[in-house]
Amino acid sequence: SWEPFQAFLRSGEWVDGKVAGVLNFGAFVTITLPDGKLAQGLCHVSQLQEGFCDNPNDVVETGQAVKVRIMSIDEDRNKLSLSMREAGSGGGGGGGRSNRVQVDLSPFEDVGPDEWLDGKISSTPSFGAFVSVKVPGTEEMVEGLVHITQIKEG
Repeated sequence: SWEPFQAFLRSGEWVDGKVAGVLNFGAFVTITLPDGKLAQGLCHVSQLQEGFCDNPNDVVETGQAVKVRIMSIDEDRNKLSLSMREAGSGGGGGGGRSNRVQVDLSPFEDVGPDEWLDGKISSTPSFGAFVSVKVPGTEEMVEGLVHITQIKEG
């Protein structure tokens, strides 16, 4: 029944859980209520980590102990929405990186389209690669996306 959820859980609250299953759209997490009953909710792929998550299996695995935040309680459908991200850290599958620091890219204005920069790949989602490069004339690093259509084999 739904009553235990109401009595023990509040939106925004962090609780301990255990990953019950991992699918391409996220992870089902089981939490134990104070009365000992179990409840299960979905931690959507966009809520598994800060930034983009291409494959939930790279972030969590079945049986793993996790800390999740209660996002919402849907009384009508008896569903819990969960998150492993801090509140206000953006949303969406990567596009919601609202917690990024704004970077001045004007030092790159003099880099020609035929010039190559050395970089380090930080992640490879299905649509391309995120690459960290040094800002010309500084030691500062910035991260940018190389879209898959701009990557050639070899």
